[in-house]
Amino acid sequence: MVFRLQAQNAQPEQNPYTDSLKDLMYATLDRGHIDSSLEFNTALIRYYRDKGEDYEYVRQNINRAEILRMIGGREEALRVLESVEELCLSLPLSTVRSSFYNRKAAILHESKEHMAALDAVHESQRIDSLKGYKWRLSSNLMLEGALYRDLFEFEKARDVLLEAYELALAENDTDELSSAAYNLTLLSSRLGIYEDAVRYGRQYLSYGPHYEVSITYGDVIHIVAKAYEELQQFDSAFYYLDSVYGIRMRRMQQIIDDNADKYKVVNQLEKERLENSVLQSEQDQSHLQLLILFLAVIVAILLIHFANKQRLHYKKLNSKQEEFNRELQESLEFKNKLISIVAHDIRNPMASLKGLIHVYNEGLVEEQDLRHMMGGLEATVGNVDLLLENLLNWVRTQSESLQAYREEIQIRTLVHTAISEAQAQLKAKNIHVSLAEMGEGDVVMSDPNFVSFALRNVLSNAIKFSEENSTITISCSHSEDMDCLEIRDYGRGMNADTLERLRANSITRSGNGTGNEKGTGLGIGLSMEFLEKVGGMLEIDSELGEGTRVRICLPRIGNQ
Repeated sequence: MVFRLQAQNAQPEQNPYTDSLKDLMYATLDRGHIDSSLEFNTALIRYYRDKGEDYEYVRQNINRAEILRMIGGREEALRVLESVEELCLSLPLSTVRSSFYNRKAAILHESKEHMAALDAVHESQRIDSLKGYKWRLSSNLMLEGALYRDLFEFEKARDVLLEAYELALAENDTDELSSAAYNLTLLSSRLGIYEDAVRYGRQYLSYGPHYEVSITYGDVIHIVAKAYEELQQFDSAFYYLDSVYGIRMRRMQQIIDDNADKYKVVNQLEKERLENSVLQSEQDQSHLQLLILFLAVIVAILLIHFANKQRLHYKKLNSKQEEFNRELQESLEFKNKLISIVAHDIRNPMASLKGLIHVYNEGLVEEQDLRHMMGGLEATVGNVDLLLENLLNWVRTQSESLQAYREEIQIRTLVHTAISEAQAQLKAKNIHVSLAEMGEGDVVMSDPNFVSFALRNVLSNAIKFSEENSTITISCSHSEDMDCLEIRDYGRGMNADTLERLRANSITRSGNGTGNEKGTGLGIGLSMEFLEKVGGMLEIDSELGEGTRVRICLPRIGNQ
């Protein structure tokens, strides 16, 4: 039975690349160069897969399965078909699907899976019938006939093969006609219909001398000779038997010549292989030496790199350790200084309070003088209270336990509260606060505790560094995205260096006020931190001898 690779039945768009690959695939296949043919087929499969051309991709996989079948690789051929079966079934009915089942039937037939092969060939015939394809009818009929023959259904096989023969004869298809005649010769001989065995056998033998050295050609001559013998036509039987003897002798000579040529080729290839093996061994040894040298260089570079990396790492760790030690030392010095400042600033008011209680208990002070002394003591206690609050907040910031929350705050209420809390300090120095008019619409969204803390500290500093009988002004201003509360005093002021350190929050000890008031230097720094937590800021401007202006700025409602 003659099988052919699936070719396109329609004229596709010209593609020089794929056309040349197909020509090379068929040419190498005709010459028996199976490996080369498979390589060209692989290139076609990859091309059509990458281009997404499903029809051609399936078609070339069918071709690959056919090539593998021709060299006996039936299992691999079936795997190839199974790998594209799902894609093939997703395509509309076409020659590709018909060819798929035709080739699958041929492979299953050779694998002795006759029933599965029969199902496949019937599916191919069904597709041809629905789509009106006629060019594969003979191939399917001969497959079906061969399957019925192997299933010992000889009558069915004969009917199908006769139909295939008549169809090939009508189409004048020499290849299909030869295949049908060969199968009918075998079947007629098996059924004992010797006249048909002679007729179809001679028909097969008439298709040219190029079959003379094939196995099937000799088999058919032998069958025809045996059929003549059964028909008692001994002269014809002797003639064909003599032909069989000659053909088989020529076939044997051809096999001997082919084997001799093969041995020569094998010997030459073995010689070349040995020479190549020696050269390859020398090359491998040279490559190995180069590889060892290369690896040694790489290892040396990696060791140097690792050593340098470790050195830099240790250097970085030492630098970090030194920085940590320095910060730790500075922190300890600051805390020690802070403790001494707090102890001193609390001891003085406590001593004054103790002395006042003593003279009061001894009856050494008049009530009018006592009232005057109590006013000054109240201001001192207020300073101590602010000092303790600053200290507590500083401790809380160090432990990062302070969290801001926001609510609407009326600026006017905030300012009046701060002035009320500072009354004792203001009276002690007879300082007047000039407050600009603020309406109920002056509202900010912020943390009231944070803002109040900042305002008390700024106002306390303004009082601390103002002269007696002076004035402090408080006003409110607005910009596009900020509301600002401005506190202006006309006291001592600051030089540029002190102002810069104050803005950088690097003041660790506050100077004495105009009334010799003490301080820790924590208030302004904490105020800056608190305002930053709520999206605000503290702006400070000052000139020595001209006083200081501090602006507490907070985001306007809607800009938080």
